[in-house]
Amino acid sequence: MHLTIRFGLDFDGYRSPLFATACGQVTLGPLGLLDQLETRLGLRARPSGAMLRVTRYLQCLRQADTGTRFYSRSLAVDPLTVARTLLFWRDTWLEAGWDGSAAAEDAPRVRDLATVETHTGPLLPAGVADRLRRVAERLETVQLPLTLELLDPPEEFSALWQRILQRLGALSPAAPNPCAQGDSDLARLQRGLLTDEKFQFSGDGSVLLIGARDNHLLGRALTRIGHGGLPADSCCGEALPTQVVSDHSLAAFDRTAWEEDRPLPGCSDASAWRPPLQVLPLALSLFWEPLDPYRLLEFLTHPVCPIPAYARHKLAEVVAEAPGLGGKPWRNALDELCQKAVDKAEGDPAAGKDLRERIALWCDLPRHDPRAGAPLRLLAEHCARLSRWMSARAEGEGTAPELRALFRAAASQAREAQLCLDDWRSGEERISRLQLERLLEDVTASGTPLPDYEAEVGALPVLRAPGAAITAAPRLVWWDFTEPRLPGRLPWSRREQESLERHGARFIPAERQFESLRRRWLRPILAAEKQLVLLRPERRAGEPARLHPLGNLIEALVGTSLPVIDLDRELAGEFGPLRLALPLEEQPPAVLPPPRRWWRFADAELLDRREEESFSSLEAFLFSPYQWLLKYKARLRGGALSHIADGNRLKGTLFHRLVELLLTDPDQDWRTLDDEALARVTTTTLDRLFAEEGAVFLLPGQRREKQALHDIACRSVSGLIRQLRAARVVSARLEEETSGHFTGGRLAGTIDLLVTNDQGQEAVIDLKWGGGKYRAAELKENRALQLALYAWLRKKEGRWPAQAYYILSESRFLAQNRDYFPQATVCPPADDNAHAGTLWLEFEKAWRWRREQFDRGLVEVTVTGTSADGDSSPPEDALAIPETSDTFNDFRSLTGWKEGA
Repeated sequence: MHLTIRFGLDFDGYRSPLFATACGQVTLGPLGLLDQLETRLGLRARPSGAMLRVTRYLQCLRQADTGTRFYSRSLAVDPLTVARTLLFWRDTWLEAGWDGSAAAEDAPRVRDLATVETHTGPLLPAGVADRLRRVAERLETVQLPLTLELLDPPEEFSALWQRILQRLGALSPAAPNPCAQGDSDLARLQRGLLTDEKFQFSGDGSVLLIGARDNHLLGRALTRIGHGGLPADSCCGEALPTQVVSDHSLAAFDRTAWEEDRPLPGCSDASAWRPPLQVLPLALSLFWEPLDPYRLLEFLTHPVCPIPAYARHKLAEVVAEAPGLGGKPWRNALDELCQKAVDKAEGDPAAGKDLRERIALWCDLPRHDPRAGAPLRLLAEHCARLSRWMSARAEGEGTAPELRALFRAAASQAREAQLCLDDWRSGEERISRLQLERLLEDVTASGTPLPDYEAEVGALPVLRAPGAAITAAPRLVWWDFTEPRLPGRLPWSRREQESLERHGARFIPAERQFESLRRRWLRPILAAEKQLVLLRPERRAGEPARLHPLGNLIEALVGTSLPVIDLDRELAGEFGPLRLALPLEEQPPAVLPPPRRWWRFADAELLDRREEESFSSLEAFLFSPYQWLLKYKARLRGGALSHIADGNRLKGTLFHRLVELLLTDPDQDWRTLDDEALARVTTTTLDRLFAEEGAVFLLPGQRREKQALHDIACRSVSGLIRQLRAARVVSARLEEETSGHFTGGRLAGTIDLLVTNDQGQEAVIDLKWGGGKYRAAELKENRALQLALYAWLRKKEGRWPAQAYYILSESRFLAQNRDYFPQATVCPPADDNAHAGTLWLEFEKAWRWRREQFDRGLVEVTVTGTSADGDSSPPEDALAIPETSDTFNDFRSLTGWKEGA
C-alpha cells in the first residue's frame, strides 16, 4: 500500500487535534520516520539503552588510549563523563555526515576520535546516527513506495537526513498562511509578524496575555478557558474549541485537570522518582563502608521493597532507634521475626531460615571502601537479582494494573545497570561509589510517566511543541509562554570544524538554527483563527521566568497595547477592562479554639484507672494530666514515619548499651581491670557499638563528634567503675525490670542500673546523658521522683535502697549523701528530714488529689497561655505541681491556640 508521510522536526509523538482519520497517511517526526524506514528496509534491530552505549564507548576509548590522547588524563579521573561527552560528539559528527576518518593534518582531537572509531565496529550498539547512515546506504539501492511531504525546509535537517530526504524525493513545504480573517487584533498580529509592520492593538479580546504567579493558577485558568468557562468575547460571540501548545512541561495542567474533575490530557512528565525506580539506587547504596543508616532506613520503609512488609517495618523501627546492623536490637528483632515466620508456616523451621537469609541478602551486604570501589561482579549480580524480583512483581497476581508498567520499567533499568557493570569489567574489576552513582543516574535518567495519567475522552488536545501546530484552531492557548531552551554554540574550534568538513561533515550554522526556531514559533500564532491566549507564569521552580523571545518580538510590534489579564490582581478584586473570572468560593475564617485550663467530661468513667502505671505515665498524670489522657487513655500516637535517632537521645542510648556491655561482659571483670585495660576495652566496645547501633557517627563529617564521644566514654566509664569500686559493689544488673503495687494499683518499671554491695545492700542508679545541674537541683529539693519510685519497688522490710544519678557526659555521680557511695557528689536536701520516703508520701497525696479530679470528670490542661486557679493547687504536704508543663508536648495542636499564633 502506498503511504503518504508528512514529516517535520517537531512531530515525534504527534497526535492530531482533528478527529478525522485518513487511510495511508501519517504525520511523523525524525524518530518516527526512522522507525518506519528501518521497518520497510528490513533494518530493524533491538534498541539498546543509552547508558549501555556509553559503557561500550568507554571500552573503545580505553582500547585506543595510549596515555597521550587528548582525553587520557580526564579518562583516568572521570571515565563515565568523558565517555558520555565524547560519544555525544561522535554521534553529532556522524549525523552531520562525518565519514569516521581523519588525516595527519587534521586537528588532534579529530584524529584521536577517528582512531577510537576504528574500535567501535560491532562493539558499540547503534545510535540514531548509525541507524540513519544504514538507512541512507540502503536507499542508494532500494526505492520505497511512499510520498514524503516536508513540513520544514530540508536545509534545517542534519546532513544524513538531507541525504535520505533527497533519495526519497521529499516534497518541499508550503509557505505559511495566516488563519485569522478580517481586521481583528489577531489577524493584524499574524500579518505583522510576517511583514514586521508595527501596529496598535484595539483590545477586542482576540489576543490575550494572561499572567499569574505560578503554573498552578494558570492551570485553573486553562481549565476554565478550555471547558466553556470563559465568557463570550466580543471577538468571538461563542464558545470556541480550544487547542493547547507548549514546549514546556504540561504536568501542572494535568494535575489541575485532575483536581477539578476534568478529563485528563495525559501530560504527565517522565520521572526517575517513581517508587519502583527508586529501589535500584537504594539497594546498591548499602554496599559502602561505613553503612549509611539513613539509606538503610529509606530502603526498609520504601513502599517497594523485596523484604516482606511485616519484617521490614519491624526492622525499620530498630534502625530508627539503634541506627546500624548486627547489634543486640537487630538480632532480637531478627529472632522475633523468624519465630513469627515459623509460626505462620505451622512450625516449619525452614521458613525462619529463609526469612533470615532473605534479609541478609538485601541488608547485610559486604561493604567496601567508597574510593577503592566495590567488585563489579558483585554489583552486577545484585542488579540482576533485583531485576528478576521486579519482573516477578510485574507479573504477580497481587500487583495493581497501573503498577505493572512501573515494575517492568524498574526491571529494565536494573537489567541495563547489570549490562553496564558487566561492560565496565572489561577494563577494571572495581568501581568507586562516585562512578557507580553517576552510572545509576544515567541509567535511571529517562524515568517513566505515571501509567494511570493517560489522555481521556473529552480532554483538550495538546501539542508538545509549537512547531507541531499545523492545523487551524478556533482558539489556541500557548501554555507557559516563557523562554525555552535555546541552542548553544558548537563545542569545537574552527580548525576542528574545518577538519570534519574535509571528511564530509556539514554542521547547521547557529543563524540557521535560530531562524528555524523562529519560523516554528510562528506556527501557533498563525494557526489561531479567532483567539490567541498566551499564558505566562512569573516564576518557575521558584525562579523568575523570562518572557518567550516571540513575546519580545510581539511587544516590539505593538508596544504597550498588548491586552494583559493579571490573575493575581483579579483574585485580589482588581479587574481591568478584560477579565477572566475564576470561580471562587468565599471561605469564612476558621476560629481556632483558645487554650482552656480545664477539660470537663460528663462521663467520668472515661477517665477511670489503668491496670498498670509506669514512671512516665505517672509523671504525665501528675504534671500534664491532658497528656496522660490523650496518650494513655485515648491512645493517640505520633505519626508512623520513622526517623533516625540522633543528638543527645542517641548518645544516651549508646552509652547505656556501653555500660551494659562492659558490666556484663563474661570475659572481662570490671572489678579488677586496670586503667589501661579498661580504656582499651571501652574503646573497642564503643567502636563495635558505633557500627551496630550508632552508625550515624561513622558518616563523613562526624569524625570530630566520634572522637569526642570516645574521650567522654573513657572518662565516663572509668568514673562510674571507680564509684562502684569505692562502694564495694559486687553485683551490677542493667535494665532490671521490677514491679509492685502502690495506692493507684500495679506499678512497673525498668531500672537502668541496680547494684548490690558486699553487705547485700542495694542501690538504684539512673543513668542520664546530661542535665547534671537539673538533676542536682532535684536531689537538693527532694524531687527525684523517678529514683523514689524505683526505690519503692525495691524496698525490703521497710529499708529503702540508696539512690543516685550518674551523668554520663559529665562523669558526675550525684546522691543526697555518701552513706552508700563514698565518692559521690553530695546534693543534700535543705530539710534534714527529707528523703525518698517523705517524697513518696508527697507523691501519694498528689496522686490521690489528681485522681479525685479525674473521678469528677476534670482534666487540667497545664499549658502555657492558661492560668492556674484554686483547683490547680495540690493539698498541703503533697508533691509540688508546676503551673505549666508543656515543654515536651506531643499534643500541642490539640490543646488550643493563642490569638495571633
